[in-house]
Amino acid sequence: MKNLFLIFCLFSLNSVNVLAQGEANNWTFGYGAGLDFNSGNPVSYSVLTSVSTSEGCATISDAAGNLLFYSDGILCWDKNHNVMSSASNLGGNSSSSQSAIIVKQPGSTNLYFVFTVDAQAGLYGGTGGLNYSIVDMNLNGGLGDVTSQNVLMLTPTTEKVTVTADANGTDYWIVTHEWDNNTFASFKFSATGVNLTPVLSSAGSIHSDIGSGNNAESIGYMKISSDGLLLGLACYEQLNIFELFSFNNNTGMVTGMICSDNNFANASGLSGPYGFSFSPDNTKAYVAEFGFSPDPSVVYQYDLTSGNSATILASRILVASSVTDYYGALQTGVDQKLYLALSSATSISRFDFPNNAGAACTFMSNAVALTNGGSSTLGLPDFYEGFFTTGLHAVINYAGCTGNDNLLFVDTVLTDPYTLHWDFGDLNSTSDTSNQESPTFNFPGPGSYSVTLTISLTTGGSFSFTHIITIGGALPITITNDTLICTNTSLQLSVNVNNATYSWSPSVGLSCSTCQNPSANPTQNTTYAVTVTTLYCTGTDSVIIHLIPPTIASVFNDTSICFGTSALLKASGGTLFKWWPNNELSDTTDQVVTATPTSTETYYVEVDGANGCPKDTASVVVTIWPLPIVDAGWDITLTEGEQGKLSGTHNGVSNIWKPEFGLSNVNILDPTFTAATSTTYSIYSTDGNGCINFDSTHVIVLPAFLIFPNGFSPNDDGRNDLFKYITRGVSEVQLSIYNRWGEQIFYTNEMENYWDGKFKGQNCPVSVYVYVAKAKTWSGRNIEVTGNVTIIK
Repeated sequence: MKNLFLIFCLFSLNSVNVLAQGEANNWTFGYGAGLDFNSGNPVSYSVLTSVSTSEGCATISDAAGNLLFYSDGILCWDKNHNVMSSASNLGGNSSSSQSAIIVKQPGSTNLYFVFTVDAQAGLYGGTGGLNYSIVDMNLNGGLGDVTSQNVLMLTPTTEKVTVTADANGTDYWIVTHEWDNNTFASFKFSATGVNLTPVLSSAGSIHSDIGSGNNAESIGYMKISSDGLLLGLACYEQLNIFELFSFNNNTGMVTGMICSDNNFANASGLSGPYGFSFSPDNTKAYVAEFGFSPDPSVVYQYDLTSGNSATILASRILVASSVTDYYGALQTGVDQKLYLALSSATSISRFDFPNNAGAACTFMSNAVALTNGGSSTLGLPDFYEGFFTTGLHAVINYAGCTGNDNLLFVDTVLTDPYTLHWDFGDLNSTSDTSNQESPTFNFPGPGSYSVTLTISLTTGGSFSFTHIITIGGALPITITNDTLICTNTSLQLSVNVNNATYSWSPSVGLSCSTCQNPSANPTQNTTYAVTVTTLYCTGTDSVIIHLIPPTIASVFNDTSICFGTSALLKASGGTLFKWWPNNELSDTTDQVVTATPTSTETYYVEVDGANGCPKDTASVVVTIWPLPIVDAGWDITLTEGEQGKLSGTHNGVSNIWKPEFGLSNVNILDPTFTAATSTTYSIYSTDGNGCINFDSTHVIVLPAFLIFPNGFSPNDDGRNDLFKYITRGVSEVQLSIYNRWGEQIFYTNEMENYWDGKFKGQNCPVSVYVYVAKAKTWSGRNIEVTGNVTIIK
């Protein structure tokens, strides 16, 4: 038979203030505004706070109501209003509706997570999405500081983020709405931190730019009711809509839209729903419309008790209106009153009895003055709505085919001792009752049973709550997601239903086919299906395991190169590479690298496996061939036009001289040439491996010349009697001598036929004479020299 485990949680109340939790007793918002609720009523701060935001903000206090710190989604300030030194850009924006919300980490006494959303889906820069940063209150002498900053959770998102308690009573759900679709994303927040894999739900309108031109449709508040069962949101400007959904605080799913209302004035094109809040008892919803002239700012109330879309929409009633104020955020206070932000005002408005229907909610315009010099803007601090929960909770939990089922009831005053009585609705049994707080009952079989809990006060009076539970039917199960795994590795499969029978197929590759959590090690892509059976319920699901092919590293074949040259090495088999040793490699991480070793070397490459799969290694040998030995001979000095010969040696199989001009044969060791200009000749030798080496010799070519003295003494003393010239590389000389009157007195075209200073056999007198010489060099170049020579006696 089906066991039903019943857990009853009761909180005794003397007044609302006893229940109120101090974490929301301080508000910092707008431009320096601050309110203190510790007395039960809001009292304006006497000093300006450091916050300066046109919209979203968050504040957190300790359980005793002492301010801890606050944030605009960009910076954090401690209780002394000093910015925390490690905070710089937490991912929010002063123009984001719900720029920040602060939640203490479950199980921690000192760690607070600041969840932030950017403005208008990142239109003005930033991440455009949901981030978190961590504040450790143990740092900075208890004033706190940021330890982890701007961790991206999801992008892009709207300007919406809210939080609610998980059904387990310990953890939280952090919920946002994606941009450009109709998807909600819920992140589990537990003692281990934030699970960055969100639960996604598609419901309601697509949040996208449908005409504003600046993503203004992302603007507006979203909140989850304090009991964690309803989610409501407002979308600004062109979307111009309020929507209400069911929320499953056990799974994080937004399970379906309850109602949608787009009947909001927007004649200006700049008006639309902005603020949203539930009443403290979750029976009413309030939507504040920011009105831009000619549209007024208004607040509408909706009665949610029917749960019916048409009835809820028909219950809509105007409870506040203004043509001078700009309405913004709505936020419940610990005094169970609902507060309304007024843009650019030195006060905020309030609904004194928000649980009451219609005008009975009692709207008070400009109810709370901000006397510290601060002013209100569109935003009010965003809180976990569980801080404002009132009354008692009775919860019926059972592990049936539909999972956990919850029954909640609320009251505000219960001071007397009480007794409990359970009636489990088994009409065929006379023992289907219990007076225990946490009873167990065995139902006889599948069916629907009406379970009633009655709480009786010893001084009189009682409260009864009835919930129908259904046993039997299809069992909703959740198993491991489709997964990629590496070849030759295992994956632990799991089913979320305990105490059942399990049948997995196929059994190939499974450690056990009847276990709840077998280990799978398939040799190919495999779909494993499981059937889970409890006493009256059966569920099936499957998981596909895709194998990532094994990593096989490879490198092009071994290669041989000549000394001083490079080899191109190319690896394959992956996307990330690591080469070693780093001996003359162009790079160690490229797929293709250039190796220029000086001796034979073995190179290795490691290739990363896809998705973190095992790596593989390959190697390649680069063999170095020595260069041939070559000698171009000694340097040579020649005169212009002189014949020369090169003389080279080598141990290769062929050679060539360069440059080629003037050489008799460039492919022999000793080509001849005629000296023309100074030239460097190189002999290149090629061996049997095709390796080439060279050596050079310098041929220095000296120019031909004809030089005359400037005087001589033809006195037959045997010294300097002839007008001799000096030559090099000259093959012909024509010499003419002229006296001062231009008369030619000597001529010769014979080499080394020198003038003896006579004319027609007679000694010429001491005087200056002019000579004109023409010569031809060995290379055929013409030289002409003129000058004066003096006969000295």
